[in-house]
Amino acid sequence: MKEKIYTIPLTEALKADCECPLCEVEKNIDIKTTQYFIGPAMMEPDTRSLTNSKGFCRRHYDKMLESGNKLSLALILQTRLNEVNNKLAEISKQKKLQKLKKEIDGFQKMFSSCAVCEKVADRMNDCIDNFLYLLKKEPDFRAEFLLSKGLCMKHFNMLVPLITDNGLLEEVVALQVKQSERIKSEIDKFCLKFDYRSTDLDIEDVKDSPARAVYKLRSLI
Repeated sequence: MKEKIYTIPLTEALKADCECPLCEVEKNIDIKTTQYFIGPAMMEPDTRSLTNSKGFCRRHYDKMLESGNKLSLALILQTRLNEVNNKLAEISKQKKLQKLKKEIDGFQKMFSSCAVCEKVADRMNDCIDNFLYLLKKEPDFRAEFLLSKGLCMKHFNMLVPLITDNGLLEEVVALQVKQSERIKSEIDKFCLKFDYRSTDLDIEDVKDSPARAVYKLRSLI
């Protein structure tokens, strides 16, 4: 298969021994996007306008705190708080219930968005399209995927509605069934260890199965 810039992350992720190659791609996009917003881009007017209005979810605020770049984060927070406080001032001026509710609705929307999450979601939609393209057009990629551990349920649910080829659909669903059953059997073995009749059971190969089951059910991030 001839590699292109947009296919390299997908083919590299597929080589990883993981529960979902698309999660690996999303993790990398998430890291780079978080770094983007707290990096030099935070000084660009368009970027600052976006982060002022949308803010970030708690997880991405935590990632920014962990980055150690406290000055950049403080500058972002400074203008974000200006936006929030201006909105609160508008709310405080409203005396009529209908107008007050309208202002509150707008205020709530300021806390139901995240600039990083939305940018990552846009990028992942493109990745899903590229992943499907490779499955349809590149036999080697398709064969390698069908030997993998499948996808997490989030990315499986994103991919499957886009598949229009019955043969590919059957293969993708069959793989997901097989790998979901594998996870279930590993969890069964893990639980069996705590039965007094099976205390000698070796569970070294499934000791991390609870973490991988959560990963399979809810994605990596």
